[in-house]
Amino acid sequence: MIETFCILMMVFCIVLFILKGIGYAVKALCATPKPSSKKSCPESNKGDLIQEISFVLPAKFIEEELRRNKQERKLREERYWEEFPEKYKGAVCDEEMKDILDFAQKENKTKEEELILLFAKLQVENLYRKKNATAN
Repeated sequence: MIETFCILMMVFCIVLFILKGIGYAVKALCATPKPSSKKSCPESNKGDLIQEISFVLPAKFIEEELRRNKQERKLREERYWEEFPEKYKGAVCDEEMKDILDFAQKENKTKEEELILLFAKLQVENLYRKKNATAN
């Protein structure tokens, strides 16, 4: 009789552990933010609100960071073009330098104009390096 009781207790424990494992699995599936699992797991309105806020706040932070990076990039570019004539003086004649600077300060440049400006900048830098190399 004790042996039967022990066997029944072991079966009961095994069934209990299996049910507990299934409960954890269902809980884990309901916690993932998949559209299919959301339909099968009822959530309160509070959970939806928290989930919306958690996606909105990072988006605002990302937009703010992008705006700040854009402003910093613009300031670096402005500083670069302010220092450009002094740094590369003598690489090209003054008229060409003035044309390049006027082109750099132009607002709303197209992609083609930006590429032309990039190539002009690289060419001036290359000419300056060659001039300094021959001078030394």
